[in-house]
Amino acid sequence: MAIITTPGDLNANSYVSILEASKYFENRPYAEAWDSISNQEAFLITATNQIDWFISFKGFKTIEAQSLSWPRDGVYDEENGVVLPSHIIPTIVKQATFELILSSLEDDRMFNEDLAGLEKIKVGPIELVTNKSGSWQPTKDVIPNVVHAILSSVKASGNTSTMVYPVARF
Repeated sequence: MAIITTPGDLNANSYVSILEASKYFENRPYAEAWDSISNQEAFLITATNQIDWFISFKGFKTIEAQSLSWPRDGVYDEENGVVLPSHIIPTIVKQATFELILSSLEDDRMFNEDLAGLEKIKVGPIELVTNKSGSWQPTKDVIPNVVHAILSSVKASGNTSTMVYPVARF
C-alpha cells in the first residue's frame, strides 16, 4: 500500500513518510531494527491508525472529510503556549508515531492473548470466570506511556483509556 502523508487529504493514511521515519530513527538509540523491516509502510500506517483509534485530541478536524485526525483547528498547545497551525501535522504527533513504531517492534501491541486466562464469559446477567490459574488481566496498553507523554499537550482532557478489550464474534 502506498503511503499518503498529505495533511488533510481524504486518502491520507500516515502522519509520516518513510524518509521522515528513517531520519528520526538514524539518530534514535535502539532503533536499528527499523532498517531491517521489510514492510515499513505497514508499520507507519498501523501506528497512525492506532494513534487515531485510541487518542482523542483537542480541537476538530480541519476538513471534516479528511481521513486522519490531523491536521486540526482549535488546538492550543498549553505546554508550549502556542496555537498549532491548522494545515500541518505537528512534530509531536510525528514523534508519537515514531515512538509507537519503536515500541511495536518490541511487542505487538494489537495482539491480545488475555482471554487465555478465562474459562467463561457470560453476557446476561454478566458473569466472568477465570480458569484455575486465575491469572487473567483485562488487557495491555496499546498506546505506551511515552506516546501519551509526547501527546499530553494536545490530547483531550481525561483521555487515558487505551486498553484493548477483545470482542468475540459469534
